[in-house]
Amino acid sequence: MKRIVIALVLVFSVSVSFAQKKKKGKVFEGSIKYKYEMLGEGVESMAAFLPESMEIFTSKDGLVTKMNGGMMSAFMSKILVNDKGAYIIQDEEQKALEMDQGEMEEEASKADKPEIEKMDEKIKILGYNCQKYKTVTKDEESGEELVNFVWVTNEFKMPEFKSSSSSNVAIKGIEGVALKTMTTVMGFTVTLTAEEVNVEKPDKEMFTVPKEYTIEKFDPNSFGGGLGN
Repeated sequence: MKRIVIALVLVFSVSVSFAQKKKKGKVFEGSIKYKYEMLGEGVESMAAFLPESMEIFTSKDGLVTKMNGGMMSAFMSKILVNDKGAYIIQDEEQKALEMDQGEMEEEASKADKPEIEKMDEKIKILGYNCQKYKTVTKDEESGEELVNFVWVTNEFKMPEFKSSSSSNVAIKGIEGVALKTMTTVMGFTVTLTAEEVNVEKPDKEMFTVPKEYTIEKFDPNSFGGGLGN
């Protein structure tokens, strides 16, 4: 159960921003709050673990993904990406878990470029015009296909960072920012829908690890031990 919850949250915490083939639109500096919905057999047993919503805060200084509600937010308060690297922030323990950039770069190089299909659907979300796309990515180990539907506005683009880890919050080939995503993974369908867009630039301090926090290397094998199996 623990691994399912972690996998689901990590997948959807990085699925809302996209790399640009062209430099259209202005860099988004602000925040977006997404409602988090999950459907599937047995989802009730995971209700206590899952966040109720997710927020991203972004500027040219970095990108922060924040979980709200659920036990998941207790040990993974935020995910921070900046020019120095990528970190899982644990506020209660005043700890930052630094992800191995070499491993992440290696995984990114192995990953197949997703197949992208532009769908015949456009909708408005919070007043922004959004184009629907379908992306298909194959898992190298299992051979299973991950199908993801996204509704993207090209009125904004995400900032780019020197850190190689920033590639993990991007899908090549689509311009703009997703205001809605829907993915089925491990038998569960998770939908993120933007319910608030704020274009006020976040405080610069948000994109740095606090000086009083201890920085440790991220160990995926021990991560989330408090959730149980």
